[in-house]
Amino acid sequence: MDKYYHPNDSLIAEYAKGTISPGLGLLVSAHIKQCEECFFKVENLSAREAQSLKEAQGESPINLDEAFDTLMGEIDEIVEPTLQEEVNPVQTLHVKGQEFTLPLGLTFALEKPVNWKEFGKKSCIAPVMETERGNLYFIYLGPGEEIPNHDHEAVEYSYVVQGCYESQGHFLSTGTFSQFNNGEQHSPRAVSDDGCLVVSWVEKRLNFFTGVFSPLNKLLWWYLHKA
Repeated sequence: MDKYYHPNDSLIAEYAKGTISPGLGLLVSAHIKQCEECFFKVENLSAREAQSLKEAQGESPINLDEAFDTLMGEIDEIVEPTLQEEVNPVQTLHVKGQEFTLPLGLTFALEKPVNWKEFGKKSCIAPVMETERGNLYFIYLGPGEEIPNHDHEAVEYSYVVQGCYESQGHFLSTGTFSQFNNGEQHSPRAVSDDGCLVVSWVEKRLNFFTGVFSPLNKLLWWYLHKA
């Protein structure tokens, strides 16, 4: 799989097994709902996991059918009172005069004000989830604007909610999933008329400054995450 357009096989396997980190899992989930190829990969891996459990049933005193029925009953009790709230969640994000419809898995970010930090003339970024394993961000790039060239201390994963941007000769449009690795440099630039909304999962920190200016990276990261 091309890492600039789809999750790699390792991420697909982690998602199917449920071992993927929550923030990154939201991006993979949003992508597979748009990508038939990745959807069927997840389905096949999940079917294999289910078959393995079924084969293990003969070696275990646990009746998996009964356990499954009990679990589903407990889930029904939890979900039923809030079902109406979940049917019509707020899905619309407004930024810089544009309106974007978020994937259902990301609507939780609209439960409180989004703390946008502006850069450039028409672009902005907002942290929406912070964890020990990584941070989740909304990034809006205005038409023709770009994020300054930077590299990565770990891995940056991104999902395009709407629009299209170009990065190092690759054009990432609505529904695509990309991965930029440790030390890899790029400078994403919006090429769609209404700009581009991206959701990114960033492990560790991005570095925009090098050499004697390197200490400014910590200052920039502090500013991004302060309330």
